[in-house]
Amino acid sequence: MKNLFKLIRQGLDNPRYFVETIRFDWTQLLILNVLACLLMALSISSNQFPYLQKMDQDIQQMIQIIPNYSFKNHELQLASKPLYYQTDLFQLVFDDQVDQTNPQKSLSLPDNKADLINPEIPMGLYAFKKQTYLVVNQRLVPFKDFNQLSISRKGLIKYLASLKKSLPLLLFVVSFFGSMISYWLLILLIGLLAGFFNARLSKRVPLASRIKLAMTTSFIPWALVQIIAIVIPGFQQRLSLIVFASLWLIYQAFKEHTRFVHALMEQLQELNQHEDDMNKKED
Repeated sequence: MKNLFKLIRQGLDNPRYFVETIRFDWTQLLILNVLACLLMALSISSNQFPYLQKMDQDIQQMIQIIPNYSFKNHELQLASKPLYYQTDLFQLVFDDQVDQTNPQKSLSLPDNKADLINPEIPMGLYAFKKQTYLVVNQRLVPFKDFNQLSISRKGLIKYLASLKKSLPLLLFVVSFFGSMISYWLLILLIGLLAGFFNARLSKRVPLASRIKLAMTTSFIPWALVQIIAIVIPGFQQRLSLIVFASLWLIYQAFKEHTRFVHALMEQLQELNQHEDDMNKKED
């Protein structure tokens, strides 16, 4: 791993060294993948910190206003009137008067109830008479255990409190796996575009080798973009800049390597010519 970072540093001074990437094992290069994705996940998480704070506050408010309820034959029964509560990020609904059991893309509610729910709010908990749903990114997900296991108010509060604590880690994990997808799509794109350089090479460079080159040449531009995104909240990441920077380094690597080989061949020819001259003099 130390040799890989040394190669990247040398490649920035002289792009010819990036060609040495081809001889590295894939397991060593995958460490770059992990580091790059960790940086991106960190930048995403840091920019979402105000959003997390707001979510934390909303969940805390929800915990405080959850009404008293019970279950009879796994059907919700409220001790007070139905509750419809909204914030910018969450909706909390407790209504034992709505018999909602099988929503498809949206809820089927009575006219006097439909306007009380905002489908644009990204997250929420809808507890109805026979069924309960979680809202995740505006999508309904059945929360069957709530009714079937007759989860108590205390149990629900404990669940929401644990959710609140796990949100930072959950965001980081989701960001990491999302970064993995972005990273490999970008690396594959760079590897494919670098194939155009084969037209100027005497020996074609296969796609696997070009992908290795893409992983090393893109690492510093990728890291710089992520660090800037951490330092400057709201910075719009331009992955196209990483593509152009990496392609430019690959082009320079091929060009400088070709020059190096030509210079080496000229030196060998001069050395051979010198040996021939010396042999002639001895004869």
